[in-house]
Amino acid sequence: STSPTSAVVLPLKKTVIQLLEIEKGNNNKDVFQNIEMAKSRVQSFIEKERLLFRNSVSIVASVPFKSRHSSRAPGFATRCQQISSTHFPRNERHALATLALKNFDPTFQIHCDTPHCGPSCQF
Repeated sequence: STSPTSAVVLPLKKTVIQLLEIEKGNNNKDVFQNIEMAKSRVQSFIEKERLLFRNSVSIVASVPFKSRHSSRAPGFATRCQQISSTHFPRNERHALATLALKNFDPTFQIHCDTPHCGPSCQF
């Protein structure tokens, strides 16, 4: 059975992965433009979700995000850590970042400390 948190988080995670457009490949050689476009897509999605959340759960959304980690919202930081470690563990974030960067940098300009290292690079 799927937990209530999983039921909410997993579709959002799928959308974020789709926004990175890893599976599409990339013909644009400008790595910085590719990163900026992906950043813009993700930020737009986050803002849209934040507004939807605010409209549906106005009491929680009315507390500024920075304040949620203070004493005004005990347990919030702990819950964030639990959700992050369960639904988006560090090794998964690292793998996604690696795939995204390989996709954004098809000419191997910036994804490791050896400029233009080539397709056999471990990173």
